[in-house]
Amino acid sequence: MGGNSISAALVVALLSVCLPACTIRRIADLRLEGVDVVERRPTRGCELWLDDGFDCDGQRPGLSLRVRVSTEVDLIDLASRYELNTWSATGPCPIAMEDGNPFGAQGPYREGVRLGMPFGDDGAAELYRATGGAPLGRHDYTVYIPIQGTGQRGSINSPAFELAQAPTSICMILGGGNMAGMRAVSEPAVIEQDLVRDALTRRPTSD
Repeated sequence: MGGNSISAALVVALLSVCLPACTIRRIADLRLEGVDVVERRPTRGCELWLDDGFDCDGQRPGLSLRVRVSTEVDLIDLASRYELNTWSATGPCPIAMEDGNPFGAQGPYREGVRLGMPFGDDGAAELYRATGGAPLGRHDYTVYIPIQGTGQRGSINSPAFELAQAPTSICMILGGGNMAGMRAVSEPAVIEQDLVRDALTRRPTSD
């Protein structure tokens, strides 16, 4: 039986117990590794959508907090096994998955690739194949938090928030989910207010 058939059978089996929602993995070891400020540039050759500040690659150019975290969980492997769309969320502490993404986090990224849907035909799938699956040890991920005009316009759960003007502690969670109700979610990683304020006082670097 091929890998695709095994994967499909696994999904079907889980569907019988995972509706309406089933947490298949709780990530308990998410650890903050560092935070700094970077200037993100539009993706080369990629149109900038001026009405909402995103480029056509889904990236918001400009100054962002770059948050580096790690966990022993390989999100690419997890998402590939269960066909999860991976995401990150940041907001005031405490934060839960139901709170949305108030600070407009983008990511997670690994090795410069936005994970998104690693089981699809995209850069994350190529990254997974290139690394030969799930190596042992901790895995590093990067999340970006825009610090000017942060948030998703038009979303009740994501009001604009000027972190540059009002540094505050930030809670971040990583996770993934699919239309079948399967999901994975991490415990929050906390970026203390002093770390945010210190990062904002340093000269930004290019990402």
